[in-house]
Amino acid sequence: MLNKLHLKKGDIIILLALLFVAVLLFTLSGSGNATAVITCDGEVLHTVELSKVSSPYTINLQNGIEIGVEKNAVYFINSDCSGKDCVNCGRLTSPGDTAVCIPNKTIIKLTGEKKNAPDTIVY
Repeated sequence: MLNKLHLKKGDIIILLALLFVAVLLFTLSGSGNATAVITCDGEVLHTVELSKVSSPYTINLQNGIEIGVEKNAVYFINSDCSGKDCVNCGRLTSPGDTAVCIPNKTIIKLTGEKKNAPDTIVY
């Protein structure tokens, strides 16, 4: 038999308060002032302050890599490498995030000050 869940008024208030605190913490842990530094073979090619990006655009590098830039996010769109691990990294949004295309020696690293973010996240 299925047991019915009986919640009292106090239980609902506690759950709503916890939900509110979780949403508040999530919104406060924004990206801060992240700057994307794109390097290839040790040479800095582009530096983009992500909070100042007004509309999305693409950076095409000479080694066949396409990088997408949006407000508060940067990511590999396409690469001519075989594994495509760099493309599968997803969007970089917080200072300290890094994505690397090893065959093409290309690195995207976000620098800046973390704003109310946890030290580590375990998935």
